[in-house]
Amino acid sequence: MQSFTIALPNNATVAGIHSIPDPAASPRHRPLIVALHGGTYDCHYFDATPDYSASRASIAFGIPFVSIDRPCVGGTSSFLPVPEGSNFNQETGRWLHSHILPALWSEFGNGCNCIVLLCHSLGVMGGIVAAAMHAQDEKPRYPLGGLIVSGMGDKTSPSANNSPPPVYEKVGSDHVAMPVDVKDEIMFKPGTCSPEVLAHSDRLNTATPVVELQQYPTIWLPTWRDSWAKHVAAPVMFALVENDVFFEANEEEIRSCTAAFENSVRVDGSLVKGAPHCMELSYWSQGWYARCFGFAMECSKQIDSHIALDTKHSHKHLESRSGSCAAGRQDCTLHERIALTLANTNLAKAARNSTSIRKRLARYIAMNKAIDRIKANLQSQLVDSGVGCQ
Repeated sequence: MQSFTIALPNNATVAGIHSIPDPAASPRHRPLIVALHGGTYDCHYFDATPDYSASRASIAFGIPFVSIDRPCVGGTSSFLPVPEGSNFNQETGRWLHSHILPALWSEFGNGCNCIVLLCHSLGVMGGIVAAAMHAQDEKPRYPLGGLIVSGMGDKTSPSANNSPPPVYEKVGSDHVAMPVDVKDEIMFKPGTCSPEVLAHSDRLNTATPVVELQQYPTIWLPTWRDSWAKHVAAPVMFALVENDVFFEANEEEIRSCTAAFENSVRVDGSLVKGAPHCMELSYWSQGWYARCFGFAMECSKQIDSHIALDTKHSHKHLESRSGSCAAGRQDCTLHERIALTLANTNLAKAARNSTSIRKRLARYIAMNKAIDRIKANLQSQLVDSGVGCQ
């Protein structure tokens, strides 16, 4: 994938990598997938090697894919220390919703009709918060079509509860890193990961914020359902992996976790048998990516279907609903919010295109007037010389 850095309106920057296939090879219903890595990794988690990269599915399906360094990691700016009255997860979600996702939509969203978030492990927290904020935003600056979750459950596993905490090495004043040999044993059960991927463990290892590790069990797990998940309106695909060392993973937990998204228009849940915590780096990688891209395309199609249906209604109805959304009415549906977001985006593009067309038309008219003047002068000269003109 290709690296990028984008300046944000809050004087910060977001860094990451992207795979942007030729739009001509893309399907009609085209989402922009934005990936959020977990702890002790960065954006390259989703592009470890050519055989274990989301770029393969991106190219195969013709769907643009962007993986970022989350705030406070790698090349993306940090908000540390956490502002008073907030917490790490809430601040991450706020940065995503207010600054990062609108910038990514502006930069990479051309030809797409929505963003679908693909979140792994600790990256799930900020993703759910951003999705909840989007659902409650009166005027969101990007259309959110779906949310994909893996590697984050609701209950810590007995092995995690009964084992000593992982050993971390201090990196600066705010971050820690996990020794690679310890990390590989935790993330992968023997036989679940290729030696090809393990050979890149040093390169993929990244320092992670201490406060994030501290707050996920103490603040996130006790509150994520009522504070955030129940507000999410977008479709959700939620997966637990059977061999997750951090969380309980069984069918009962799947039912429990998916039930938390009580206001989502669609919730799919699954238990991935045999897969380790870092499924995207395992032998399950490409099968999982195929499911993620398929779900994202379904979300994109669902949005187009609802927008097409909404278009058949009177403009007066849409305008009245727009007023409801602007007033913060809770009965404004997800698809009406998305339709309004896309409508505003398309109006802006149409205005720019209209201005460009008017300029080109003015140049064309001026050019034709100049040609007519030249022809008239030539004809006059020919008549004066007695040659005439046919």
